Formats: sequence, C-alpha cells, structure tokens
Amino acid sequence: MNKHSTPETGSSRRHVGSRSWRRIATLVTGAVVAFAGIGAECGAASASAATYSVGQFSCSYGSAYNPGRNVSVYPPAMTGTTGSTLQNLYWDAVLYRLNGGSWQPYEASGWNNAAATGAGVVPGSWVNKGGVNITFFQFHQLPAGYYEVLDYLQWGPGAASAQAWSRDGQYYACVFSS
Repeated sequence: MNKHSTPETGSSRRHVGSRSWRRIATLVTGAVVAFAGIGAECGAASASAATYSVGQFSCSYGSAYNPGRNVSVYPPAMTGTTGSTLQNLYWDAVLYRLNGGSWQPYEASGWNNAAATGAGVVPGSWVNKGGVNITFFQFHQLPAGYYEVLDYLQWGPGAASAQAWSRDGQYYACVFSS
C-alpha cells in the first residue's frame, strides 16, 4: 500500500485560485479556439487515457546565489483525462537518499498542480503549494550522499495515479562527495 499522501489527503493540498485560473485561461484561449475547430471536424471531444513522461532532474554544486549541493527536478509531461475540458493535475517530487544500504525518503516538494487537457499541460500553469508559478523545484544545501527522485502523479481527486523514478540524463542518481 502506498503510504504517500495524496492531493486530497495531504496537508499540502492546494486549489488553483481565481487569479491563477485567469492567467491559465488567458494562456489557453488560443488553444481552446484551435480545439473548437478540431472538435467541429471530429465531433465532441471524449475522455482520454492518462499519459505521462516524468521530468528529468539535474545535480549541481550551486552558485554564489544558491551555495551547496542541489538537485533540481523538472515537472512531468502529463495529459488530462477529460478531453478538451480543463482538469487539475498534481505532481509531488520526493527526494530519496541512500542510507545504510537502502533508499529512504529525505525531502518532498509538496503537491504542485497544473491545468491540463487531453492535449497536455497548459504551458506556464504549474504552481507550487504557495501559488507561485514554477518551471522546476530545487532541493538545496544537501549533505554529501547519493540521491534519487521519485515522482508521484495524480489526475484529479480520486482519479488515476502513478509513480516513476526521474532520470538525470542517463543516470538515476546524484552523487555528492564531501
């Protein structure tokens, strides 16, 4: 059984506010017009299967502005299950650290959410639990060690969910020496 919280049960659940929805609606206006033209030719949009491709992560030793060992995680590519209707999607990146021969959860991004249709996530719609638009999440000032990222994904309250390990290019782990 998965003991990871869900957007509905986790304390970090966040609904997209009206201001965020207005920004999203502005971004999607062109796409909706395009979908309307396609819908007229193909008939009404139907529900689609949930698809995803986990985002990558990168390992860095920081900069003058953000010193230390850092792991940056990028949002997954996801499609909604509601055809052309906007749907909230959720993503939580959980950083794992190798501890005594086993991988243990170390830190989590908290549930981030985005608006999507069956065509994919609306560009610029990922927001963190504080309502700030994001293009990535960063775990920073980490101690030396081995790290991996497990992405938890959910398609709306009580809907389908998935989990998958992110990759750093061809590797699955960041290795930071002391």
